[in-house]
Amino acid sequence: MENTVCKLDGLGTCKVGEDWLNYATRGYNRLYYINGGTGWYVKNGERIPFIKDRLYFIPFYANVVTFSSPSDNLDHTYAGFYLTPPIISTEVFCLDPNETPYIRSAVDTFRTLCRRRDIGMPERDLLKSVVIYLTNAAAQTEAKSLVADTLIIQALDLIHATVAEGLTVAEIAKKCNLSTNGFIKRFSRCVGETPYAYMKRLKIRTALVLRDGGATLEEAAVCAGYSDACALLHALSVERLH
Repeated sequence: MENTVCKLDGLGTCKVGEDWLNYATRGYNRLYYINGGTGWYVKNGERIPFIKDRLYFIPFYANVVTFSSPSDNLDHTYAGFYLTPPIISTEVFCLDPNETPYIRSAVDTFRTLCRRRDIGMPERDLLKSVVIYLTNAAAQTEAKSLVADTLIIQALDLIHATVAEGLTVAEIAKKCNLSTNGFIKRFSRCVGETPYAYMKRLKIRTALVLRDGGATLEEAAVCAGYSDACALLHALSVERLH
């Protein structure tokens, strides 16, 4: 954990209205502390409500959409950030601040610093440390781990950034200056599945996220790298068979 680098990209406290629709696919992780109101995130077609006084860690790789109720706007304290090495997970983690006194203290510090309009470098460095601590505490509830291989981090970022282009495993390996077989072995060892399997799940998940966000099936299919809606429906039917 001491070798983890955190780069902040937006923080604050706000109530979000009915026009709020947030994609995790923008390239960074998020921490949300729920102060009140009503909101939820949608994953795999399921609407999962946010719980008041809970901290949520949404990794970049989770690829979910978050919503707020028009009648009871979600009030939350938030931070957007990048992690190196990243936490590789498609889960959304919910952390109870009262789990331990250390977590409670870290959450209180997180909320205090995120609320400040002007934050100096000492406070910013402290917030980075708190963010790293809380994301690890949340991820450890599901025994998730960090990926430290810089080439695999590069490959994962490339895969997510080019999902609509449909790059092949061989093309990604070449961009990472690895042989195809060497890349497959290295990726599988770090991530726990082959790059082909990971890319296949990512395409389906991306399409479902876009559909849940209001895109038509055809639009979701094309943006996720499928030729058309029929190809997406075929991929979904094959996935259900497994």
